[in-house]
Amino acid sequence: MTAVKDIEQKLTREIEQYDRLAIAFSGGVDSTLLLYVACKTLGYQNVVAVFADSVFQSAKSRAGVNTTILEQFNEQLKLIRISIDPFKSDEIINNDKNRCYFCKKLIYQTILAKLKELNFTVLADGTNCSDLELNRPGIKAIEELQIKTPYVNGGLSKRDIRVLARHYNLPQATLPSNSCLAARTETGRPLELKMLEEIEDSELYLASLGFVIFRVKPRGTKIFIELGENDFTRLNNPRIREKIISYFQSHNKDSIFLDLSPRS
Repeated sequence: MTAVKDIEQKLTREIEQYDRLAIAFSGGVDSTLLLYVACKTLGYQNVVAVFADSVFQSAKSRAGVNTTILEQFNEQLKLIRISIDPFKSDEIINNDKNRCYFCKKLIYQTILAKLKELNFTVLADGTNCSDLELNRPGIKAIEELQIKTPYVNGGLSKRDIRVLARHYNLPQATLPSNSCLAARTETGRPLELKMLEEIEDSELYLASLGFVIFRVKPRGTKIFIELGENDFTRLNNPRIREKIISYFQSHNKDSIFLDLSPRS
């Protein structure tokens, strides 16, 4: 049995346990593959994609969800967008080390309440075995709310997900891992909408300069930039460096730091 076939069978076995399945959908490779295999296994009429629409997501990510559904899935697939306002939760806005737990709990409680109206009783998300090796407070909320995790139950890692996504020719197979804008902020500093907008604008600017994989993390008057392996060479161009320096200086940043460990 080939590695791809083994991965496919493990994931299919997990999904075929259910008659109907709702998928927490973000547009990334994890949730897109899960949605694809669920539709393939259960049929479009028995699957629904649910997107938590929040200012914690970039405008590009929020717009891209509709495009993904329209271009990659049958028109029979139903996409539900649920508005989430994290700024109504003091526990989230306080931005302590458990912010992700409180945020994930709010999102999934809201989704589960909506799914009851649609007669969907099972919600699955794209948490995988690689996530379990990282500091992910949100996983506790997933466990408490009994959200299904087919990748974890099937023993599948991020690498396995990318292998199978490439097999299905999903465009998301090579997309870099993404996280919400709040994940770029400094733990312990209360969240503000302006803070998230500045992060998003900064990352849009780096994208306009040709960078592909990156993160911008503000820390007071300092900026920390993370880049993908292939993006470091762009900094060899002095004009690119000058533009980056000028941009952040114009936004009241006096120091720019580059993380030498490449993002994957």
